[in-house]
Amino acid sequence: MKLFRVLCMMFMSLALVGFLMGCGERERTEEAPPETVIGEMQEEAEELREEAEEAVEDLRDEMDEEARDEYVQQMEAWLEDFDSRMNEMQEKTAELAEDKRAEAEESLDQLRAERDQIAEQLEELKESTNDMWEDMREALDSAVEQVSELFDETWTYFSE
Repeated sequence: MKLFRVLCMMFMSLALVGFLMGCGERERTEEAPPETVIGEMQEEAEELREEAEEAVEDLRDEMDEEARDEYVQQMEAWLEDFDSRMNEMQEKTAELAEDKRAEAEESLDQLRAERDQIAEQLEELKESTNDMWEDMREALDSAVEQVSELFDETWTYFSE
């Protein structure tokens, strides 16, 4: 929606500048030689192009920021869900035989350490620039996938 508004404003600005340049051209041609008028029109067109590029860049940055905020919310929800599942696994660990319980505790410690690393990476992502966050997102997605697989394997092993 914001992109549409920006594009509409840019189009209207271009139309207005074109109209004004056309009106001004008649007046100026009487006063100034064609080379001067053409030069002025080129300068105005260049300024307009630069303004349009800045508007597009601002919009791109705003969209990146919105996407990053949405991703951060998704990751925070994943961490909450993971913590809940870890608590459930911790409770089930108490029901295991002593030898399996020790092994399960080691696995839980490893999963907690991995979870803490993901939380740290998420904090870094929150502070990252728009240029860097996509790369950080890919690394974080990979870490989440690995930890989720490890959790599932651990859950299956100790549920047997």
